[in-house]
Amino acid sequence: MAKVTTVVIPAAGVGTRLFPASKAIPKELFPIGDRPAIQYNVEEAYQAGIRRVIFVINPYKEHILYHFLPNERVYRQLKHKRQLEALEQLKELETKMEFETVIQYNPHGLGHAIHVCKNRIPKDEWFAIMLGDEIVFPETTPPLKRLVDNAVEHDGCSISLLPVPDEHVNRYGIIGGEELNHDDGLWRVDTLVEKPALEDAPSRMAITGRYVVPATIFDAFDDIGPDARNEIQLTPALQALTKDYPFHGLVLKGERLDIGNPEGLAQANMAWLRRYGQTNG
Repeated sequence: MAKVTTVVIPAAGVGTRLFPASKAIPKELFPIGDRPAIQYNVEEAYQAGIRRVIFVINPYKEHILYHFLPNERVYRQLKHKRQLEALEQLKELETKMEFETVIQYNPHGLGHAIHVCKNRIPKDEWFAIMLGDEIVFPETTPPLKRLVDNAVEHDGCSISLLPVPDEHVNRYGIIGGEELNHDDGLWRVDTLVEKPALEDAPSRMAITGRYVVPATIFDAFDDIGPDARNEIQLTPALQALTKDYPFHGLVLKGERLDIGNPEGLAQANMAWLRRYGQTNG
């Protein structure tokens, strides 16, 4: 398996749960502490060895890309104010990573948002996926690096998992399989079910917003096609991959935060204050 060098970050939603704040400003650019939410995902991808980022956006969210493009005026201001650490952090991402966008003109599900990147990723490559409205403050190793390392080691797919209570099972994709190593949170996955009823759920392990998959997933999307709501879903395509590849889940080690709603946004900022606020002023 070749090195994973590309991450696709779906961020095309209009953020209705955060209206009116998200009407003109993409929710992914809302600040968590001292940086926009989506920058945490980009930094996590960088720490995983990834150097190419594809943002899937709608036509009105170009500012997500603009945030990561070089800006000499900003460089001069930071240098003038002697904010040299912030300057170096900013330039490291901008100079060592490649950023591009793909437009999703009409929302037809998470799988569709990934599928629009089909022509951007060679057929023999593997790539990562990160959801733009989920950030993680890790305990130690960033979660995407754990997934990439596992995928390379086993020449197979990796997804991030999170145990959920019974009342939340029908909100997530749920996996079935065998726990291989409790301390590492490692599961062998053979079943993935999208938002099952509690009585039909194969476990209480939910799929969260990080994945490492082969480009053959695009063929799976084509084979499965849209569902009854004319949406292309990710979970059935992942299920199709279990037939041809080793497939593992790794339980998330850290604090996962959904910034797609006001409560989650507030919780993310409180989490940032607990972790970093004192040292950042």
